Amino acid sequence: MAITFNKPIKEWYYEETSIWTLDYPIFFAYFECALGFLANKFDPKILVLSKEPYFTKKTLIFQRLSVIITELISLVPPIILICKTKSKSETSSLYLSLFCTIFNASLVMVDHIHFQYNGLLMGILLLSIYLTNNYPILSALVFTFLVFTKHFFIVLAPLWFIFLLNTCVKRSEGKPKTFIKSSLKVLSAVLSVSAFAIAPIIINGQIKQFFSRLFPVSRSFIHFLPASNLYTLYAIADKLLAKFNLIPCKIYNLDPEGHYIKSMKCIPPIKPFFCIAICILSIIPVMVRLWYNLSNVKKPMKAILLTSSISLLITFQFGFHIHEKQIIYAVLPLGIYTILFSRNDQQFLVYYIYLSNWSNLSIMVLLETYPENVIKYIIVTAYYISQLLFFNINLREYSFHNSLFIFGTTIIFFLEFFLQKLVFDKLQLVFIFHALSSLICTFPILYYTSYFYYNWVFSATNNSKTNRFSK
Repeated sequence: MAITFNKPIKEWYYEETSIWTLDYPIFFAYFECALGFLANKFDPKILVLSKEPYFTKKTLIFQRLSVIITELISLVPPIILICKTKSKSETSSLYLSLFCTIFNASLVMVDHIHFQYNGLLMGILLLSIYLTNNYPILSALVFTFLVFTKHFFIVLAPLWFIFLLNTCVKRSEGKPKTFIKSSLKVLSAVLSVSAFAIAPIIINGQIKQFFSRLFPVSRSFIHFLPASNLYTLYAIADKLLAKFNLIPCKIYNLDPEGHYIKSMKCIPPIKPFFCIAICILSIIPVMVRLWYNLSNVKKPMKAILLTSSISLLITFQFGFHIHEKQIIYAVLPLGIYTILFSRNDQQFLVYYIYLSNWSNLSIMVLLETYPENVIKYIIVTAYYISQLLFFNINLREYSFHNSLFIFGTTIIFFLEFFLQKLVFDKLQLVFIFHALSSLICTFPILYYTSYFYYNWVFSATNNSKTNRFSK
C-alpha cells in the first residue's frame, strides 16, 4: 500500500525498501493504491516507506475494517447469486454456504488476523463462475480481471478455455461463420482487459521486471513455510538423507538471490518446468471430462464450480513455490458446491468437511505469536464442531476420519507448545515445527484431494451414484 501510494507506477515493481515488495499484478496494485488514499485519512504514518513494519492500534483497526468491508462487498453477493441459481435451494443452503465461506477458519486466520484480502479474490472468482450460466463473455471478462488481480488463478485458464470453446461450438450449431463470430467476441473481451492491465507496464518499460516479480523462478520450489503438499515430502526426504548420510550429497544451489530455502543437499531441486508440466498433465483429464459434461448440460456453472476446486487442489499439490494459504482458494468453492449439489451424498460431504479442516490445521503455522497461537486453536476447533453439528455428521460411521483429525490436532498442539519451546528452540531448529506440522497435514489433504479428483474424472461416467454431475 505504501509503495503504490508514494511511488509512480514506473517504480512500483522496482521498489525494495522493505522486504515486502509488490509481487501482485496491476489490478491488485490499483486496489492497494485506493486503500492508500483511505489510510492517509485514517493514519498517514501507515503510508511511510520503511524497512521496519509500522503497527499501531489505528493500523489494526484500519486493516481489519478494510478486510471486513471488502469481503462483505465482494464475497457475499456472488454466494447469494450462486445459491439462487438452484431452483429448489433451501434457505439453509444459503446460510450454510455463507457460514462455510465467510467464517471458514482458514479465511478468518489469514484475512482477519494475518490481514490479507483472499476474500476479495474469492468473490471475484465466484462471480465469474456464477456468470458462466447466462453471460459467458462477461464471465471471461471477470475471470481475466481476476488473473490480473492475482496471477495464481491463471491455472484455471484451461477450464475457462474449455467452457468458452464449448459455448461457441454449441451456439454456432455447426455454422463456421457463427463460430468465428462468437470466438472473436470472447477474444476481444479477454484482450481488452489484458491490454488495459499490461499497457501501463509496457509504457513504463517494466515488462521484464513485472514478470520477474510475479514469477520468481529463481526461488525454491518450496515456500519458506512449506505447504502441506507432495513437495514437503521431497524436501524432508532430502534433509533425512543429508542428516544420516545415506547417499553422497552435494549442495544444489537454487536461489542466488538469497530468498527462502537456499538449497537441496542430496537430491536435485525440482525445476519450474517440471511443476508446470505435472500440473498440466494432471488437469488435462479434468478438462476432457468437463468438455463432455458441458456438451450435455445447459447450465455450466455447477461443473465449473467443482472443476475449479479440483484444479486448484491439483495446483496446490504440484505447483511451484506454493504458499500454504493457497489451499483456501480450492476449499471455499468446493464447500459451496457440496452444500448445493452434494449435501445428500454423505461421503462427499464428510470428505469435504475433513479436507476443509485439515486445511485449517495446515494454515495455523502462519500464526506464531501470543495470543494468536492460542486463538487459532479456538477458531479451528469451533469451526470443526460447528460443521459437524450443522451437517449432522454420523461420527460412528466416519469415526476413523474424526479420530485421525483429533489425533493430528493434538500432535500439532503438543509440538507447538511443548517440543517447540522445550527442545526445538534450544537446539536452534527454527523450522522443525513447521516441517512436521506440514508433514502431518500432507497425507490427509492428499488423500481427500485424490478422492475428489477420482470422483470427477473417473467415477462420473461409470457410477450412477456420482452421475449427479450430468444432472
